Amino acid sequence: MDQHRRPELPARTAPIMPGAEPYSMGPTDAQVACLAVHGFTGSPYEMRPFAERLAARGVYVDVPLLPGHGTSVEDMSRTSFPDWVAGAEAAYLGLAARRGRSFVLGFSMGGLIALMLAARHRVDGVVAVSAPLRIRDPRARFLPLIALVRKYEPPIPPPPRPAPPAGQSETGAERRTVSYSQKPVVCIQSLIRLMQAVKAEMPRVQAPLLAVYGANDHTAPPEDGQWIIDHAGGGAGAGASRGMSAGAGLCRGREATEALRRLIVLEDSDHFGVFGPDRDRLLSEVEAFIVG
Repeated sequence: MDQHRRPELPARTAPIMPGAEPYSMGPTDAQVACLAVHGFTGSPYEMRPFAERLAARGVYVDVPLLPGHGTSVEDMSRTSFPDWVAGAEAAYLGLAARRGRSFVLGFSMGGLIALMLAARHRVDGVVAVSAPLRIRDPRARFLPLIALVRKYEPPIPPPPRPAPPAGQSETGAERRTVSYSQKPVVCIQSLIRLMQAVKAEMPRVQAPLLAVYGANDHTAPPEDGQWIIDHAGGGAGAGASRGMSAGAGLCRGREATEALRRLIVLEDSDHFGVFGPDRDRLLSEVEAFIVG
């Protein structure tokens, strides 16, 4: 059985939350396309700054809503990481079939999914923004026990955000995402399995790679980005097999690797760097990587 066969995607049982709708933007005849993948319990809302910046530079951007997301936490509880990856993969395959060059960009869990797609397909480049490789909450070790006594975390939904005053809209600085207020415990466990799967697949990621992390991010600190850069496939020294000396091959191979793989640390950013003080630098780096 093909381990990459896409499973049947779970059906939605609730309407899409306002603001969580999937969308695309940019020239329909663009030869460069980018799939932008949102994070765990999040929605396409959080990817809009990336999409708008790239679309303005002539890139066609598709931002899908992952299975189980953007409707109800009950819907999400019936999904797992193969469903999330399959949803993004179906969108990517449709995008890549019609474009000359295709990139994948993901935020947080979406960054993990972007790396998984880059391991499976010949993408032209992959961008991982604030992609975590482990859950640092000390309670994570007790998830198997927690799953026996509660379905969601937190067990009781927090009070809803107050609506903005009449006549005022909620700005990006105030609202970073449209997401669930609870997380299914089984999905947190599945997220951990996705992290493990991505680590195992990293040697197969051959495409140019940009990793961007916030220096003040406690969910996905820069050390996770460095690990991703260090463990991507196509290591330095490959040039030695093309007739150059071993020393020259190692040197040039390292230079080529550094040019194709970069870790950028945003000094004043937390997990949501695209809504913070480093926003312009983050968007400029992503734009330069994809558009040149």
